Amino acid sequence: MPATCAYKLLHENKALYWWHPLVSGDPKSVFTAGISVSGRIVSETELKEEEIEERIVRWPMTAITRKPK
Repeated sequence: MPATCAYKLLHENKALYWWHPLVSGDPKSVFTAGISVSGRIVSETELKEEEIEERIVRWPMTAITRKPK
């Protein structure tokens, strides 16, 4: 699970990030934070088998902790 996973954070007794809809009250806050995967992913059913591993990425966990001004 990603470091930003709400289930994981809550299990570890950690706070959710400011952009999480349960905190912000706004489902669009994930877009504001740049953390949404929308437009960045493709279903494995749309790829040839040999392309799947080439498409695996690990988005770096950068400082997504500060709310933009």
